[in-house]
Amino acid sequence: MNDLPPTVPAGAAAGRDAPARRRIGWMAGAAGALALLLLAAPLAWNCDDAFIAFRYSRHLAEGNGLRFNLGVEPPVEGYTQLGWVLMVAAIEWLKLDVVLATRTLEIASGLVLVALVARIAAVRLGLGRAGALGAALFLATSPTAVVWSTGGLGTAFFALSVFALGWCLHGSTSGRAASASATGVQDDERASSRVPALLPTVLAGFAVSIMRFDGAYWLTLLFAIAVLRGLVTKDSAYLVRSLVCAGWIIATIAVQTVWRVLYHGDWLPNTARAKAGGSLAYLDRGLEYLATYWATVPATLVLLALSFAFWRGERAWWWRACSLTALGTFAYGALTGGDFMPFGRFYLPALPFLALVAGAAIERVARARGPALATAVGALLVGTSLPALFDLHLTPTALREAVQFRHGRPYETEYAFWQGEQERRHKWEQVGRALAQHTPPDASVVRTSIGAVGYYSRRTLYDSYGLVDRQVALEAEADPERPSLPGHDVLVTPDFFADRAPTYRYVALRFGVREGTPEAEAVRNQGAPGEVRELYFVRAEDGFDDDGVLILTRF
Repeated sequence: MNDLPPTVPAGAAAGRDAPARRRIGWMAGAAGALALLLLAAPLAWNCDDAFIAFRYSRHLAEGNGLRFNLGVEPPVEGYTQLGWVLMVAAIEWLKLDVVLATRTLEIASGLVLVALVARIAAVRLGLGRAGALGAALFLATSPTAVVWSTGGLGTAFFALSVFALGWCLHGSTSGRAASASATGVQDDERASSRVPALLPTVLAGFAVSIMRFDGAYWLTLLFAIAVLRGLVTKDSAYLVRSLVCAGWIIATIAVQTVWRVLYHGDWLPNTARAKAGGSLAYLDRGLEYLATYWATVPATLVLLALSFAFWRGERAWWWRACSLTALGTFAYGALTGGDFMPFGRFYLPALPFLALVAGAAIERVARARGPALATAVGALLVGTSLPALFDLHLTPTALREAVQFRHGRPYETEYAFWQGEQERRHKWEQVGRALAQHTPPDASVVRTSIGAVGYYSRRTLYDSYGLVDRQVALEAEADPERPSLPGHDVLVTPDFFADRAPTYRYVALRFGVREGTPEAEAVRNQGAPGEVRELYFVRAEDGFDDDGVLILTRF
C-alpha cells in the first residue's frame, strides 16, 4: 500500500488546505452526528443497572450522601462510575426528569465523539471527503455506539474520554512535529511540539479515571504504549512529558482512593468485590463474550486486522496506538469474564480508533481506485456492522450459539436480549411503583434486580448479588460451576439476610388478576405451607400496564 499523505501539508500549502480540511471535517461530522441521532434517539433506553446509579445520585442530591440504603455506615460504594453519579446528582438536584435528561446528555456525548472523530480524520490526519465521511458514518452506525449512546451508565462519555486521552498522547503530537519540520522552525520548537500538551492530557486522564473505576486499565494501556514509543524512538522529550502527565493522573487517582477509603471504608468499589468475573475460572466465558461480539459485528475484527497495515509510514505511532488500544480493549472484555449487557458495552472505547482505521482505508482506496470503489468499501464496512442493530446477521446462528456466553439462559441474539432488558426494566419499574404505593416507608425487601425497583420504591433493598451489600461481597463465594450471567456469579439466598429481619423475602407483580376474582384467591393460595402472603391490587388508571396484583411474601 502507498503511504498516506502527510497529515499537515508544509508551508503555504498547509494554509491553503486548512479551510478545505475544516469544511470536510464539519461536513463529515454533521453527517455522522445526524446518522447517530436518527438511529439512537428512537432506540433510547435505560438498563436496570442505571437506576442503581440514579438512586445514589438522588440520595446525594437530597443531602443523604452517596448511599443506596439510607442509614448504612459506612456507605457502600455500589457503583463504578463516580463521575457519572455526580453528573446525575446535578440532574436530580435540578428536579429534571432523570430518564430524559440522562438520555439527552449521553446522546450529546455520542454526537461529540462522532464529530471529534470526523474532525481529526479531516483536519489532523488529512483524510479527504471519502475517508472522513467513512470514519464518521462507521462509528455513528455501529450497533454498540447506537445502543450505548444511551443506556443510563454514561458509557459514551467514558468512550469519549478514552479517545481524547489517546489522541492527546499519540495523535496530537506527531502532526505538529511534521508541520514544524516542514516549515523550518528551530529544533527546540520542534521538540516542544512532539510532546503531549500537559493540561488536555491530564484532564482527559482524570475524566477516564473518574468516569469508571476500571478506567485505570485504559490509562495503563495508553501510557504503556506511550512509554514504549518513547523508548523505541529514543525521544526523551516525549517520554519525559508522557511520564509527567502520568504522574499528575496518578496523583488524581490517589486522591480518589484516599476519599474512597475515608468515605466508603474500602479502597475498592463494592461492585469490584462482588463480581467474580476477573478470575481465570471465567476466562473461557470472557473469550466467548469476545467471540460473540465479533460474530455479531464482524467489521470490528476486520478493522482490527487491517489496522496493522498502517504501522509504517506517516503517523506510524498513531496507527500503532489505534491497533494496540483496540486490541487491549477487546482483551479487557475477555479477561474480566465478559459483561451480561447487550452489544458489547465494554468494547465501545475501541470503536473511535477503529473508525479512523476505516476512514484511512477508505481514503487509500479512493486515491488509488477512485470514489466509486471507496464508496463500495465504506458500504461494505457499514453493511457488516449495522445489520445487527436490526437483528440481521451475516454469521450463521450455529456459530453464535456455539459461543453463547450468557450461561444458564437459552440463546438469544444481542438484539433480542436488548429488547428483553427493556421489558424487564419496565416491569421492575412498575414493581417499584407498586411497592411505594402499598408498603410502609420502613419496609425492606430481598431482591436480585435492585435498580428500577429500588429507585421507584425508595424502600430498603437487600441485594442477593451483593453489588450494594458489603457483607455479601466479602463473605459469599462464587461457584464457577453454576451457570450464570457475567457479573452475577455471587448469589445468596434470602436467608443470608435473616439477622437483618427483612420485611419481605419475595415480591412479584402479576397483571390480569383483579380483586375479588377466583384468580386472586388462587394466587393467595399458591404459597408454600406456612408462608404468609400479602396481596395488594394495582389499577391501570394509576399508571400501571393493567389491573393486577402485587404479591408479597413475609420473611
